[in-house]
Amino acid sequence: AALCSEIWRERPAECRKLGRDAVRVMQDVARVPEFDQLWKDLLEQPETVGIRDLGDLLCVRTPNAVLASRLTPEMEQQLLFIVQHVKMGQQQRYQKWFMSRWGLSTSEGETLIPDLVRYICCVYHPPNEVIRSDVVQRWAAVGWLLTTARSETIKANTKLALFYDWLFYERKSKDHPGDSVMVVEPAALLIIRSISKWTEITADLMEFLFAAADDWCPRYRQLCRRGIYNAASECLHLGVIPKTTSGRAGWHLVSAYGLAPDKLGAGLRARVR
Repeated sequence: AALCSEIWRERPAECRKLGRDAVRVMQDVARVPEFDQLWKDLLEQPETVGIRDLGDLLCVRTPNAVLASRLTPEMEQQLLFIVQHVKMGQQQRYQKWFMSRWGLSTSEGETLIPDLVRYICCVYHPPNEVIRSDVVQRWAAVGWLLTTARSETIKANTKLALFYDWLFYERKSKDHPGDSVMVVEPAALLIIRSISKWTEITADLMEFLFAAADDWCPRYRQLCRRGIYNAASECLHLGVIPKTTSGRAGWHLVSAYGLAPDKLGAGLRARVR
């Protein structure tokens, strides 16, 4: 921990290349004494650790190689086998074996779940022929991983890993090359596909997303709200989320997808209202 903190202070330009996931991970270890002051400096005195503003770092996408490095080659190969070769409806025994092989049901092993979700969202982007096939889709894989998490902390970290790129999503413009819709597609499809059978999953994910926009980092609330709006707009524009015929928002949009208001928690009802 001391070495990591020292490297960040001595080589901030190189560390900045780690992008927004460095902030996500550092938040988990902020109470470790060696990271405590570094975290405070990032929030309150970012210029002392080589960045102009923490928001600038949050807008830098983490390289795929960094995200992939959190998985061993064997783990990556086995995960890819599930999402490339196993048919939907036949994945349960493969998932159980994967969980057992990597100890995902243990308190130590489940800390890998957010990293697996980040890999699926950001690193593995299947070609159209795979998307149109009957193999396990990415939204189903992250849904399985969400249900695998046991502790409340890991559940929250896994949902943050799923929605992290939503918070800072940029659509293509003359000033920005734009983010890939593939990084937000798994969460969007999981929300939509869960409505008919797993309403509680849809409601839980929506409530977490809205709460994250306002509460994850209040200082950057507007940045996160804009990112979520951009991500949702892109999903609608590209047909990831089907448009409603009414074109109405709020309760009408929720009801149009079959998620009745009386099935939502009080927190989500207040936010959707």
